[in-house]
Amino acid sequence: MTLKEIMAADQTTVFFNTFDFGQRCLYTPKDGDPIEITIGFHRGSVLVDSKLRAAVETQATAALQRSEVVNPQYGDTFTLPDANGLFDNGEVWTMPGDGIQSASELTWLVELRKELQPTFGVRNR
Repeated sequence: MTLKEIMAADQTTVFFNTFDFGQRCLYTPKDGDPIEITIGFHRGSVLVDSKLRAAVETQATAALQRSEVVNPQYGDTFTLPDANGLFDNGEVWTMPGDGIQSASELTWLVELRKELQPTFGVRNR
């Protein structure tokens, strides 16, 4: 094993460790069965509709292990567990059509989106 391979394997081992940075997730391919995987998850920005002046969608970035997710694609969903560690009422995130941001030998970096119930801002008077 080369030094590069050892460093990549160590990075993956630490990054996806649920005691450190990893997040349990229920991955459901668009045309497949759900499986529990571990992802690196980072919440991103909230998208605001300028006409409604309301938050309508939020973005996140997820790092996926290629050994667990072979071909992420449009419509795949990622469910994070609720406060009790259950997936039934967890947050559901969806991969948009242009969701793959980058790929390496060991990981995918994908964008995820979640629709929000509009939360209307207060107008300045």
